[in-house]
Amino acid sequence: MGQLTSIEAEFAARVAGLGARPTDRQIARAAAAMLLMGAPPADAYQQQGQQIAYRIGGHIRERAAELTDDAGMRAAIRETGESAARQAETLAHTGVTTAAETGRAAAYDANDIEWVRWAAILDSRTSAGCALRHNRLYRWPQLTPVGHGIQIEKAPPRHPNCRSTLVPAMPSDDITETPREAFDRWLDSLAPDEVARTMGVGRLELFREGKITLRDLIGQGGKTLTLEELRERTR
Repeated sequence: MGQLTSIEAEFAARVAGLGARPTDRQIARAAAAMLLMGAPPADAYQQQGQQIAYRIGGHIRERAAELTDDAGMRAAIRETGESAARQAETLAHTGVTTAAETGRAAAYDANDIEWVRWAAILDSRTSAGCALRHNRLYRWPQLTPVGHGIQIEKAPPRHPNCRSTLVPAMPSDDITETPREAFDRWLDSLAPDEVARTMGVGRLELFREGKITLRDLIGQGGKTLTLEELRERTR
């Protein structure tokens, strides 16, 4: 992952037109501090392997205790294997994104970048938390909001399979779409079942009825509020 971090740092500096490339020492320091889903990458992969082994072992222990037949055990192990494959894919994807974002951050630090803008891919796979931050400006590296109150509780990737990123920006930059316009366009593009999966029907109803605002969707520290927390705010 350290090599990917280095490649991304150089790529980010070149694409953004930044003058300086981070030194090898800066990149190594950034890579050493990198966390994958809250843990050092090696620990995250080891944890996943241990969890899978424990789950499969559990099915075997159940069979030994005659709590399930052979067919049931095979089905349970097969289901565990399929679930493990999906989890491994998620961890790998998030690991690549984490390494890439670490490299970009090193490039921004090396060039004394002052502001960044949140850039999300707006489609049915986008989370509400990422969609409402799209095109919003933040001060780098503190990630404090500039001109709005939507905080960042975690820089990208802020959740598994996150595809958002932070790009260098200026407060005076012209953007083709305001954050609110982008969020409304994203909502309008979703089918009803996609809304239920990504935002939740209850949240959408409160939002459409004007009972909550975009700012209300985010709680203290930038975390997305639960539906119950949102309803409590409207009482």
